[in-house]
Amino acid sequence: MDWRIQWMDQNDCYKQGRKLMPKGIMVHATASPGVMAEDWYKRWNKGGIEKCVHAFVDNRETVQYLPWDMRGWHAGGSANNTHIGFEICEDKGWNEAYFISAWENAVELAAHLCARYGLTQRQIISHKEGHAQGIASNHGDPDHWWGKFNRTMDDFRAAVAQKLAENPAQEERPEDAPKTMRVCVPEDDFLAVRAAPSNAGALVDKLAPGEIVKVYEVNASGWCKTKGGWSYGGKGYLQEISEAPSLGRKRVNTPGDILNVRDEANAKGKKLGELAHGSQVTICGLADNGWMLIQQGNLRGWVNGRYLVNCAAKPELTRILKLTSPNMRGEDVRWAQNRLNELGYDCGAADGIFGPNTDRAVKSFQMACNLTRDGDIGPKTWEKL
Repeated sequence: MDWRIQWMDQNDCYKQGRKLMPKGIMVHATASPGVMAEDWYKRWNKGGIEKCVHAFVDNRETVQYLPWDMRGWHAGGSANNTHIGFEICEDKGWNEAYFISAWENAVELAAHLCARYGLTQRQIISHKEGHAQGIASNHGDPDHWWGKFNRTMDDFRAAVAQKLAENPAQEERPEDAPKTMRVCVPEDDFLAVRAAPSNAGALVDKLAPGEIVKVYEVNASGWCKTKGGWSYGGKGYLQEISEAPSLGRKRVNTPGDILNVRDEANAKGKKLGELAHGSQVTICGLADNGWMLIQQGNLRGWVNGRYLVNCAAKPELTRILKLTSPNMRGEDVRWAQNRLNELGYDCGAADGIFGPNTDRAVKSFQMACNLTRDGDIGPKTWEKL
């Protein structure tokens, strides 16, 4: 089975960047006969569309559209917070040969995910089973399709169990260990991204000097598979950036202002985005001139380190934090806002003021953690944070 990655980076799910610790896998069928795995990119990769599964599978390939540890929207219920979801594409006419190939590819994908996240076949359910458990909307897939070929979810789980027994480690996939690399070409040049790993491949994009990219595969000729195509990494055109999570986290200190994130470690670099005062970032690297390589959600680049300060330790909870009039204020509120933003529950700027945005974020967090959804940060919610 071919396997490729094409992030739906314009889809609302991807842009929200909420994290997921997979506790199970949910299997869907598209109920859109003839729409194959690659076709869903044009359909769903746009703003205003929140629904998104992690991958689509057909008889030829798996196309992964969300990172496995990113929360998708596929179940219409709380399973969005706990399960990886993938769709199996249906063909026109429900041909048996097509079905068998798509089924086998889905089994391979499910077995890989089980091995990757320490799951077993028992943690695999269908959308229909999810509804029966009260964690998904009322859909009947994939039984409506599989029943035509006398296959059931029990058969699917048995096939995954057999696959795991045959190869418990599972083949490493390109998303397992992407490398972070920097484009190193002259300032007046660019690095070509091609549809195939050779100079004869069609030009599909251009990478600017200093641009940071993820590389998922390197072939024997030195071509590197990046988002959207292949780039030649020989002659030092792509150089790996050492990930350094041990450098810890810092807080943005720019009162009344924002901090620009750039693609190079200096003020002349191209602006990639902005960081709000009070927000927190992960430090991934250091430059000799005091600039720091940071990561915040999907934003990664360089900032002037003079505007970053050490994060305060988690304060002791001495009161119930909640929405009041006038609004509650304090460093305990700011800490909670920063933590919620880190986890993907958008509070807006971490200003230390408990307003409506913070209240909504707390309720979303509580729902995901199976806590009472009252918007109050008491001992139980504080502990989860």
